[in-house]
Amino acid sequence: GKAYQQALGFARMHYARDHGCTVIHGETRSEAKSHANPSLRVGLLRTGFRYVYDRSYFEPIRLAD
Repeated sequence: GKAYQQALGFARMHYARDHGCTVIHGETRSEAKSHANPSLRVGLLRTGFRYVYDRSYFEPIRLAD
């Protein structure tokens, strides 16, 4: 409740930037219509991250023919 996680995230991003990193990947649970995800909305999108894709778990893997 004291925003320690957010402060830690910002410190890590600043460290990465200061050491030459130009791309940062953030990952959190997807947001479903029935279940909001504050980590996605407040933690990533509001701080400037761009939503790129949903990662699928436990789905069949398509093998190349």
